[in-house]
Amino acid sequence: MESDSAERLTMMDQWFRYWLPYSFFKLETANRDHVYLPVNRNYKPLGVTSDEWVDYENFTKQAVVFSADPHTFENVWVDQEPLYLYGEAISSRVDYFQRLERLLSSSVKLFERSN
Repeated sequence: MESDSAERLTMMDQWFRYWLPYSFFKLETANRDHVYLPVNRNYKPLGVTSDEWVDYENFTKQAVVFSADPHTFENVWVDQEPLYLYGEAISSRVDYFQRLERLLSSSVKLFERSN
């Protein structure tokens, strides 16, 4: 992706900003490890565009279960605390989709379906 395209991705009116993962936050769940909620650039669950506060625990159906500790996944994160797929630097968005592809190939399951 070109730098100018990567720069536009996170503008306030862009679909990317609300519908694609920016970060993953660990959810505490009984009897299950590696459960994370993907959140958008506004730290809301994917697709939430409002400015209102949300309780992540109310969005467990959108959570994913990783097959292993996602901190160990190589060449995916631009920062690991918390797990960020991109950051403020435009360069972190240039290869975003390659890193997202690596993440999705790491045995990611929906929380509800992994019972």
